[in-house]
Amino acid sequence: MSPCRGGDLHHHRKEFADGQVLLLTNVSLDEPTAVEVALDGKYVVRMDALDGKTYQIPYTSGDGKVAVKTTIEPAGSVLLRVSDEPLAAEKAAVLSGGMPLKEMRPLSIGRVKDNVLLIDFVDLVSGDKSIGICTTTRPASRFT
Repeated sequence: MSPCRGGDLHHHRKEFADGQVLLLTNVSLDEPTAVEVALDGKYVVRMDALDGKTYQIPYTSGDGKVAVKTTIEPAGSVLLRVSDEPLAAEKAAVLSGGMPLKEMRPLSIGRVKDNVLLIDFVDLVSGDKSIGICTTTRPASRFT
């Protein structure tokens, strides 16, 4: 793996009998990271952990190695599967990156109902014995 630019890249690689899987994660919350990785194999696909599908990703291949260049958005990740055998994959609408969504109407955020749970901690001490007690009270019932 070549040095990345920007972000804070972490990775995990697992080898299997029929290939390997590489997880690349950008743990930076502020900036994307550009990464280039070369792995043993002939074919590579991007796996989507949310929908369970595999998608095509641009790569180069030669001399028994594949090379992938990609950009990982802040707090984003890329899961790659590498194999010596062709892998079925769909064409992805967006391979990496994206664009901010435009506001369709004024945004209003509000609480639908009271959802705070008050927690009280009490330590009872009697002689040489000590008992910790935790009680919870719903706000509406506490003040009525």
